[in-house]
Amino acid sequence: MMTLHKKSLWFMAAGLLLVGPPAVSATAAPPPVAGSAAVTGVPHNHYYYNYPHEIPADYVYRTGRVFSPEELARQAGRFDGADGEPAGPAVAEGRPAKGLTDQAVRALVADLLSSGREELRDGYTLAVSTPVSLRDLYATSSFGRLLGERLLGELQRSGLAVIDVRKTPALLIKDSHGEYGLSRDMDELSFVQEAQAVMVGTYTVTGSRLLVDLRVLRNRDNRVLASARRDFDMSQELSLLLADEESPRRPVAQVPVRDYHQRD
Repeated sequence: MMTLHKKSLWFMAAGLLLVGPPAVSATAAPPPVAGSAAVTGVPHNHYYYNYPHEIPADYVYRTGRVFSPEELARQAGRFDGADGEPAGPAVAEGRPAKGLTDQAVRALVADLLSSGREELRDGYTLAVSTPVSLRDLYATSSFGRLLGERLLGELQRSGLAVIDVRKTPALLIKDSHGEYGLSRDMDELSFVQEAQAVMVGTYTVTGSRLLVDLRVLRNRDNRVLASARRDFDMSQELSLLLADEESPRRPVAQVPVRDYHQRD
């Protein structure tokens, strides 16, 4: 009798193994836990995760990466609008820029800083000169003056120590006109500026492009510390900025730019 009972139990167990557990309908699946991500293929802030377990809603994705100051400046340059919206399309490497835009100026400065073997942010104060025509190193235009102005500001925002050689020693006040702090009149400026390096630049007009080259030169030995170049597609705006190109009447006033340790 005992043997028959054991055989019955054995056949019942074998039958369960052959048949398997009862099927569970997909509609009868338990709902996911509130606040948790699904197990596979879950979109979350435009990213997809494929984890073998549910993700708590308050989970924070962390990284141990630490960005360099250069990378932070480069990332900040890509977003200039409100709420982190892109300011505009980035200037692609090797492609001509579409006008003298903020993105083109940022790209020029980024290339300039990344090309130097020495860290320009440490130990260098930089003076910025007006980019000139390559065919006549005394000739410049509204384009050259505007480019120099934009570069001065972008270099300062990138962390460099920059001086403006047009700063007058005193504030100039002219009746019925206003108060002035910048000048190109040598009677109103300091005759010596202290800086370790100067940024120079040239531009060349071709049939359809405007080619810009920049260099940072060390004052004591004229060594090239950094360089960059950028091509611009010619446009009506650039043509207007270049239309007033001319050379100044000579002689040109000279302002020594020297290291701090140099003394007369």
